Amino acid sequence: KLIVETASLTRRINTSGDRAGREAATLFNLGKLYEEQGQSQKAFEHYQRSLTYWQQARDKTGEASALNSLGGLAARGGQLPLAASLFRDALPLWRAVGDKRGQAVSLGNLAFVADALSDKPTAIEYYSKTLPLWRELNDKRSEATTLNDLASLHQSIGQKDQALKFYLEALPLRRASGDKRGEATTLNNLGGLHVSSGDLAKALESFEQSLKIRREVADKRGEIVTLGNIGLVYQSLGNQKQARDFYLLALPLARALNDKAR
Repeated sequence: KLIVETASLTRRINTSGDRAGREAATLFNLGKLYEEQGQSQKAFEHYQRSLTYWQQARDKTGEASALNSLGGLAARGGQLPLAASLFRDALPLWRAVGDKRGQAVSLGNLAFVADALSDKPTAIEYYSKTLPLWRELNDKRSEATTLNDLASLHQSIGQKDQALKFYLEALPLRRASGDKRGEATTLNNLGGLHVSSGDLAKALESFEQSLKIRREVADKRGEIVTLGNIGLVYQSLGNQKQARDFYLLALPLARALNDKAR
């Protein structure tokens, strides 16, 4: 998952300093506003200008925040090599000011870009460097998300034992942090891993747990995915009626979401 929100990082930026610092903060805030309004080009221009002023003010935290936001825009715009370059530039700045959260954010974003570029080993390497930082910060939610991402990557390259290990590490952290949607996602992914390993009984158990939570939190998109997965398991087991029942449960939810999208 790409982490592009920098509000928690930029709160610590000193906006009461010199003129360059104040101008940088104002330009950065305008950039965030344009980004929220979907005006990516204007947002990019304001982040770039804020970066120049923060460099003049020698504010490394501000610089790193601007680079992270520029990287996020570049990544969402499909400019992945540029995004990677910007995230890499932010990393030594976070280290220079001893900001572990900033380091974790940049490393996680570099992992996201590497994965998007189909460089799975590099993505795994970056996520592995992120984990100890989240642990030092006692951020269980982010640690669980990273473990889930690592599991998915290992699963995608056929390392099922490693994937299982990381999914099972992520689950209690999802629960401890109260991340219901995350818990449902990990259970759904775990079900997929069991399917690929041929253990359909365990797959069904994981999918059913995921479905229960997704209904609790009204995650309709997730519910559609998990209903479809349960249908596929029953179909694989030769139970066509059960499979059809679950596919039919997903159908009106999908139609309702399509209507909303229009």
